Amino acid sequence: MSDIRGSLWSHSCTWTDLPTPVSLNAGRDDKEVETQAHHFAAAFLMPAEDIQDQLPTAVDRPALFALKRQWQVALAALLMRARTLGRMSEKTYLTAIKAASARGLRRVKPVPLGRPEQPTRLLDYLASADSTPARAALPSQIVESLQTASAA
Repeated sequence: MSDIRGSLWSHSCTWTDLPTPVSLNAGRDDKEVETQAHHFAAAFLMPAEDIQDQLPTAVDRPALFALKRQWQVALAALLMRARTLGRMSEKTYLTAIKAASARGLRRVKPVPLGRPEQPTRLLDYLASADSTPARAALPSQIVESLQTASAA
């Protein structure tokens, strides 16, 4: 999954699936919901138990670019994850974000991610008779969009 497609997918799932915080009932605190969406996307795309030991504690561009290729996420997402998991201090994180912005690395992707992965197990499952209960429970447009996105 490309970094933008994966981020948008997990981010949009958060917006539609998170329980509504009490504070939203009285005046839409979009910042809180946005923060929840970022936390969900980070945990979904970069599980703490899998990435924690890989994240650098200092700004190490080659290591970050290698992680970007491996995890298929944005540089800013890796830096934020390093900060929220306690691998990077707030000061180091801010320095890294400012340096990335100054070099234009937040606007232009510095490392090509390569061809997005093509999930085959999911498609094989959806094509099998075993998936009948799952296909019946899912809206047809979801199944069709999974098949279309995977075929692209």
